[in-house]
This record gives sequence, structure tokens and C-alpha cells, in this order.
Amino acid sequence: MVTDSFSERDEVSTGRHSDGAKNKIRSSSYGEGTTSTRQKEGDGILDTGKTDTLLDYITNGCATNGCSAWMTPKEVVIKVMAFANPTLSVACDFASEEIPLPNTPGFICVGRVMTQLPNFCDIQMDDRVMCILPEAEQGHTELYAKLPFHALIKITTDIDAWSQIALVVTYLPALQALQSCPFTMKNKKVLVNGGVGPVCQALVKLANYHGARRVFVPVQKNHRDLIRSLGAKTLGPTHTDWGPDMIGELDIVVDAIGENNFATSKAALKKHGHLVCIGCSAIDSRNKNSIMTSITKKMVEMRLESSNRTTIYSILPSWTKDRDSFVQDFEYLSNLLSSGEIRPIAKRVTIEDYRSTAAESTTLEGIAICDPFLE
Repeated sequence: MVTDSFSERDEVSTGRHSDGAKNKIRSSSYGEGTTSTRQKEGDGILDTGKTDTLLDYITNGCATNGCSAWMTPKEVVIKVMAFANPTLSVACDFASEEIPLPNTPGFICVGRVMTQLPNFCDIQMDDRVMCILPEAEQGHTELYAKLPFHALIKITTDIDAWSQIALVVTYLPALQALQSCPFTMKNKKVLVNGGVGPVCQALVKLANYHGARRVFVPVQKNHRDLIRSLGAKTLGPTHTDWGPDMIGELDIVVDAIGENNFATSKAALKKHGHLVCIGCSAIDSRNKNSIMTSITKKMVEMRLESSNRTTIYSILPSWTKDRDSFVQDFEYLSNLLSSGEIRPIAKRVTIEDYRSTAAESTTLEGIAICDPFLE
């Protein structure tokens, strides 16, 4: 089992970083028994999965998805194997992170390509692909979808399609949130302030997997057994419960709630500790139409961004601005899933259930993902 931390990356823009909070993951590999496509070469990173030279790249006009920019098809027809509309999911109870977190995709689909594509494209007929879009649009049907080519990535076929979507909406944001810290997880004390939602469950699992000394989770009494089964220590649910005992004690705080405008979470950090903000449900739970609430939220965000000990993370910027890192992290998690080190945190439903419940999910089961072929 892997117990060390993430592969070193010179600089990762998976979230919004201040200049002093660039991601420097200090470890030579993902861990024993895991092959990484990212290897150090001096001060840079060598991606051994790509052998094309810069000249080949320019000569062939290869875009991120493997086609020349001027010949890329605009849309591709996909036979849907699984899909989810995360923004339709209901929010969790108080003291749990919202589903979705801020900047969550509106539509995620895994399917098989039905359109004939040029031979020079990496994606071809019958390949399995994943599509991630900020919003769901008309034309995204439940069995077939016409999707923009630029929003597709080719993925493996050795994992269930619904599980691959589950990785993107749970473990991937958890992994990248932890990677936004400027040091490894090994022997660190971590607090996950977000209740028992699927992303927070994933955070606990990954922090422990990569060698955290102790993981703390503020949680309601009726959810303590679940958190303890994940290998974390439970604390009282609000910042007034856990704050006094944690002042100056923690290396990392991952906060999806933002009680007291994140003041308690920052006070709990050691001198060189790091705060990762993945949501602010305490602020969002106030009157969303209030001008003062919007101003308060903006001011808190500006204050957090000005600190080199704070990172604000959300998943869509990672997908849109750093696709290569997104794909590498997804492949890493796919390997963990294939080896049984992690399991999906999602609710797999039939197409009938998905229609009738409007993609509702529960805190414990995770986000609802539709498998159209599940009976």
C-alpha cells in the first residue's frame, strides 16, 4: 500500500494560487507499486507518456485532443454509457459541503464515439471518451449526446463508466485540493471541515493513503461512526467546538464551509501551515440575493487570495486551464481504483430513477450517476 505523498510537480495550476503558494509536491513518485508518467528531469518535469518533439507538435498541428486545430470537428456523437448533472444534486445538511462544490461541471458524460473522425486524431470511432461541460445544454440526451470535440478526452475501458465519473466529482477535486499545499501529506496533521459529503470522504481517504499523521473531521454526532470507519478522528461540528483545541495545531485545513469567514481555520494552522478553501457554504447559506452577502463573500475571497498560506480550489479551472494535469491526476486515481485502494463514492441509478428523483443524492451515498443500461 502506498503511504508516501504525491508525485513532485514543478508548478500546478489546479486552483487559484497566490505567488507564494505555488504547488511544490516534494516526493519522487506517487508511491511504491505505482507508475507515474511524471518524472523529474533537473528542475522540470518529463512526461514519459508523450514522445513527440516540439517540432513534431508544430509540424503536425496537434492540439490537446490530438487533432489539428483547423481540421478539428466541432461536434461528435456519443453513445452514452453513464452521465451526471452534478449541479442538479441537492445540497447536503448544514456542516456538510454542498453538492456540487463551487465551479462544479453541469454535465459529465462517458460514452463511446459514434462519429467517424480523421485518421490523425487520437480519438477514433468506438473509443471511450469523457466529456465535461460547465453547463448542461439541449441536445444532451440520455442515450445519445452530440458533444463538442474540444471537451472530450480519451479514457480507458477497464473501469465501469459510472465509476469514472465518480472519480471526477469526488476523488479528483480531493486529490488536487491536497496537491495545492506546498508540501507533502506525510506525517502531517490535517483537518477536513466539510462534514461527511463525498468529497470530504475522499479527502479523508487520500490524506490517510498518502501518510497523514492524523486526520480530523468536525461532524454531527450521528455521522461519527462513518468518519471513524474512514480512519479519521471526529470533532464537534462547529468552529466553536473544535477551534479552541486546534489553535496552532494543524499543518493543513481543507475547508468547504468557511464558518467565521475562515478565521478559525486560519488560526488553527501552524506557522507554516496551509489553508485550502474548496467552498464557503456558511456564507452561501445566507440570503443569496442579499447585496451585503455578495460583498462579504467577495471581500473574504480577496483576503484569502492575498495570503501565500491559502489556496482557493475549484475543479473547472483545472479542466479548462490545465488539461494535461487533470488527465494525469485522473489516470492516477483510475489506477488506485483498479487496484482496489479506493472505491467509488457515488449512487449508481437507473435511468428511470434518475428521471424520477431529478438526480438527488444523499450525503452518505454521494452524487447520483445514471447508468442507462443498469436494470
